[in-house]
Amino acid sequence: MVENNKVFFANCHNHSTYSDGEYTPEELVDIAAEKGYRALLLTDHDTVKGQYSFQKAARKKGIMTLNACEFSSRTLNIPFHILGIDFDSENNRIREILERGRRKQTERTALLLSFGKERGYVKEELTMELACRLYPDNDYFCCSHLLNAALRYGIYNEDEIKHIHKNVFSASRKTVREDEARIKEINGLYYFDGVEVVRAIVEAGGVAVAAHPGKYIGCVKPLIEAGLGGIEIRHPDCSGEQNKECEELCRELRLYRLGGTDHSSVLGSSLSDVPMSSGYITEEEFMELYERRLG
Repeated sequence: MVENNKVFFANCHNHSTYSDGEYTPEELVDIAAEKGYRALLLTDHDTVKGQYSFQKAARKKGIMTLNACEFSSRTLNIPFHILGIDFDSENNRIREILERGRRKQTERTALLLSFGKERGYVKEELTMELACRLYPDNDYFCCSHLLNAALRYGIYNEDEIKHIHKNVFSASRKTVREDEARIKEINGLYYFDGVEVVRAIVEAGGVAVAAHPGKYIGCVKPLIEAGLGGIEIRHPDCSGEQNKECEELCRELRLYRLGGTDHSSVLGSSLSDVPMSSGYITEEEFMELYERRLG
């Protein structure tokens, strides 16, 4: 698709209902095809469970894709996301990292729900079991799954959902920040260091990409030393100056340039309403990555 002399060929950062996205993998493909994308990556958080159905749907629509995932990590003691692209999902180290990420997020969701009930914010009828019933194939559960279940089973209406999200799950709330400390004490889980994640992706035959580094561009240096192969240069959460800085770094170090609209569900943005211009890459940028194994 061409708009204002820009060719929006590929969207390389998307989420489905297998993590915190609004649409199923098949629905994502349908929307992308309607928008005119020629290539699309599904980068669910800490899971590749949706890849089979996503890639099958993409093939039917003639949309190019690669295996991908958004890995949670801590880099320089800062929460930092790393996109893994075209890697072997069956690699033992990759499976270990993904399992830790899924478990950490799912247990966090369950504990925040429990704490919300302690404070009287949440009805007893809302349970993790309802989320599992609504998403039986998932191995990752976040607040979006709970809130969608609350809507689907008539426990709350949309206005009430906003209140629940604000008081129970929003990281901006002081009580939620306090709850995070309690969660660490209870489950003792932590994300792998970004250097370990990058090395694992590379060892599994993939390309590790710094996701929307923005103001945390300083985290990129140790990751480059570990084998980072690319940086997102177009993302809606990053300013024009931040995106430009990332693009210049990619050109200087000859790294892959990635970009995507990113989106989440319930109270977040969706693929339908994020402007294509806020996150995309051109055909040249995508094919450089797509054909890398050809040498």
